[in-house]
Amino acid sequence: MARRGILSVWVVTGIFVLALSTLACGGAATGNFGISGETSGEGESMGDAATANPKAQEAKQRCEQEIEKAKTKPETKLSAIQVRACLYALKPQIDACAKGPKVEVITKLVVSASGAVVNAFPIGDTADTDAAKCVAEVVLQAVFPRFTGAEQQVIKYPFTLER
Repeated sequence: MARRGILSVWVVTGIFVLALSTLACGGAATGNFGISGETSGEGESMGDAATANPKAQEAKQRCEQEIEKAKTKPETKLSAIQVRACLYALKPQIDACAKGPKVEVITKLVVSASGAVVNAFPIGDTADTDAAKCVAEVVLQAVFPRFTGAEQQVIKYPFTLER
């Protein structure tokens, strides 16, 4: 069965906080909001890994389309679809962070209005693990569409890693 995402937006001192959480509805995870799945393998180049994962390639193309669209008509904040596409595009690199048993890593990202990730760090019970630190490093590479509503947007995003 598919996973469902819940999108909650709060305004905190002028910064939008976009919290994405997932509710498992039984069965295997599909990665609709959180990113989960099998490891793509270490030592693969970014291109090889993306080719091996057509969904990640599709997400990358969607993210690129959203970035192009935002150049002429930016939204006031990032949408859940934009966040999901731009983070899922990094799935092959995220999968490479899986080194042990299944674990959920929650990462908090700070995205500037230009779409660049200015900070990313793991939070929660697994924040001190190597996998969580690896995910945060990968997420720093993400690029999002630009937006106009605030100087920054804070995003809380869960990733499910399993070997």
